[in-house]
Amino acid sequence: MRVQFSLWEADALPEIIKAQILSFFRTQWPQGFQEHNQFRDWIHATQDNPQHLVMHHNNTVIGHTSLLSRDFDSQVCMGLSGFFIYPNFQNKGFGNKLLEKAYAIIDQVGVSFSAFHCDRKLQSFYEKQGWSANVKIKNLYGSSDNPKSGNDILIYKTFASTAPDLANMECFYFGEYLW
Repeated sequence: MRVQFSLWEADALPEIIKAQILSFFRTQWPQGFQEHNQFRDWIHATQDNPQHLVMHHNNTVIGHTSLLSRDFDSQVCMGLSGFFIYPNFQNKGFGNKLLEKAYAIIDQVGVSFSAFHCDRKLQSFYEKQGWSANVKIKNLYGSSDNPKSGNDILIYKTFASTAPDLANMECFYFGEYLW
């Protein structure tokens, strides 16, 4: 099987690939498709400058992650969101390869730091790949006036000495949506 990596801007993502990603999202993260988002046909909000890194064989998606970027207090951050490997491809090294490729892209861009939230049960996966975790932090999202708090942990890497001290932060505000 010949596996390829493709990086697409949100508006250039082929519909057949986009449909598979959204299908996975709808089953794994149904909370993102409720109420006013019930018929959502977008993967990530445009204000986060999404790019989609897709591992695929021809038009069959094996795995995906979005690379999102934003300025946080004058520091450029690029994080991952929607990282997944389809179940029939799990435990075969594909997750490690996708994460390595994502890291290489982030490192090449030259950001100050990378940060994203994830479920606690995935902490060791990211730490084995050289990422750090802050398990005490409150990941905040939604309205800046009255943000909601996520239950997940913060996974991060710093690339510049000017990056925030993510290991000791008590809260991190992502914006309207967690990533």
